[in-house]
Amino acid sequence: NILSIFIRNDGNPNLAMLGLVVTSVVNIILNYIFIFIFQWGVKGSAYATVIGTFIGIIVLLIHFLTPEKHLRLVRTKLDLPMLGNIFVIGFPSFIVEGTFAVMIIAFNITFSRYTGETGLVAYSVVNYMHAVLIMLFIGVGVAVQPITSYYHGAKLYQRMGQIVNIGLRTGLGLGVTLFVFGLVGKGLIIDMFGIAEPSIIEYASIGIVYFFAGYLFLGINSVLVQFYQSIEKTRIATWITLCRSLILFIPLLWIMPHLFGVNAIWLVFPVAEGLTVLIIYLALKFKKIELVPRES
Repeated sequence: NILSIFIRNDGNPNLAMLGLVVTSVVNIILNYIFIFIFQWGVKGSAYATVIGTFIGIIVLLIHFLTPEKHLRLVRTKLDLPMLGNIFVIGFPSFIVEGTFAVMIIAFNITFSRYTGETGLVAYSVVNYMHAVLIMLFIGVGVAVQPITSYYHGAKLYQRMGQIVNIGLRTGLGLGVTLFVFGLVGKGLIIDMFGIAEPSIIEYASIGIVYFFAGYLFLGINSVLVQFYQSIEKTRIATWITLCRSLILFIPLLWIMPHLFGVNAIWLVFPVAEGLTVLIIYLALKFKKIELVPRES
């Protein structure tokens, strides 16, 4: 994954994507062969993962044989200030990954307390879909990041603003599309998991519609986090991440079921994302904080 990021930023995004696709496809095929044909169980799955990753790395290393490459392996000394800067800039991404696990645990505890097994199974359906769909939003932000970083270094702020605008519009459009998909395709999503219990189907149907409403705001927040990381404004990126995943999310998860009932648990995610967007908007408006600097 790290190697693919370097290669993508070195101007070869197609090869970076190919390497990840090859890794996944080989992993899936070998998982089937090792687990279902050879009956190797978990050991077979481990072998499939290692082999798939190794083949993916070989594909990515092709980049260093092309004349278009700029990156190359060299001997270097440990640069502690640079290492510290890397940790600081990457801290918001660390929080995103860490709080994702916290949110899952918090949701499981809350559903277990208020709805029992029905809610837990329904949330499992929604969360499995969410784990896949959230990658689309991260992909939009990651695509924006190297371009805005380049324009930031070149002080081409007008172009940087245009890219941010495109990223925000793309994230919003993706969110609307996925919300509509959840609205009209909730039955199809539930059928994918082979659920037949009517009470679970009913509660999961409500959950998909309510939870997917959060995608209307998630794209904006995701793009802004990646953008502020790319221009070294890590405090803002960290603040946005904490706001949507801990500062607002945890209190809302405790308050909303008490006030509005068990269905409100599904609304915690969209409300937290929406309030984060509102806070960002108010901060930009009333504190006169520009989204991007102006060219001098």
